[in-house]
Amino acid sequence: MNQKLLFVDSSASHALTFECYFRYAGFDVISVTSCQDAFIIMENFDFDLIISDFDCPALDGNTLVDKVAARTRPIPVIGFASDMDLVKPSPLIKEVVLKPASIFELSDAIDRSLGIVVC
Repeated sequence: MNQKLLFVDSSASHALTFECYFRYAGFDVISVTSCQDAFIIMENFDFDLIISDFDCPALDGNTLVDKVAARTRPIPVIGFASDMDLVKPSPLIKEVVLKPASIFELSDAIDRSLGIVVC
């Protein structure tokens, strides 16, 4: 069974690029461009890992992490932020990847967070 990722990025082009790459790498991936959309998707799907932009307008990544922490089965998160100061510490956050980041940097973070090798 493939690992399921939720990728949240306020940039539609980044979300689509990363979604295509990680789908090609063997993951089931859903990408969204806002934390509000992520909340809706999480009601209908289970994920093994969330990679979330912390720079989202309106609701940010910290709000997403708080909502995920309140779930019966919390999901680990990789923070994706332009500044480390944007990320509030949480046990759910496995690590933070600073923007701009390459696909390979995110792949390494996924490897460490899920204990698998992406590429």
